[in-house]
Amino acid sequence: MKRLKLIAGSQSQAGQESFVLNHLEFKKCGYYMEVGAYHSKIISNTYILENKYEWKGLSLEIDKSLSIEFKKNRKNPILTCDATEIDFDSIFKYYTTPNVIDYLQIDIEPAGHSFKVLKSFLKTKIQASVITFEHDRYAARFNFVFKHLAYLLLLMHGYKRVANDICHNKRPFEDWYVKDVNPDFPKIRKQSEGTKLFHELDNQ
Repeated sequence: MKRLKLIAGSQSQAGQESFVLNHLEFKKCGYYMEVGAYHSKIISNTYILENKYEWKGLSLEIDKSLSIEFKKNRKNPILTCDATEIDFDSIFKYYTTPNVIDYLQIDIEPAGHSFKVLKSFLKTKIQASVITFEHDRYAARFNFVFKHLAYLLLLMHGYKRVANDICHNKRPFEDWYVKDVNPDFPKIRKQSEGTKLFHELDNQ
């Protein structure tokens, strides 16, 4: 399998930001939405996008202490909120979100909450070119249901799953989707250890 390029300084747990950049041909000045920001840098899927590739974006985080830390170290805005309860249309209008965003991360717990957020997002007029959806299948048997429901829902909205059961420490936790598939883009095997999908650090 052709391996992807791992971006120098990548902070992602399984190379998510490198996957996004590979798919979008290392796009500059893109736009992301990050549901479940966690730390501003540690295992962040957007840190390099903002700081090296000049992306704009919006992050959501329920933990107030993490939001405070994020605001001290990042330029793009973060909202302290419960992502399962917000009105996405109002937020997109307030922040003048592009009609097509480049990357949507959904990474909250439990898996049922991630699926609820995905449904809310897909009801809006905003589309995403790349989506990483965390289902934490390893953590609970019933999480497979939310993984499969997400797959069916995204399939109906025109998305293609290009990475199934990405693993970290041999634990399958996430699927990766794209809206438009490049025929030359490498196919990722099921249950791939995310960090093994990439070449050594690339200084692009």
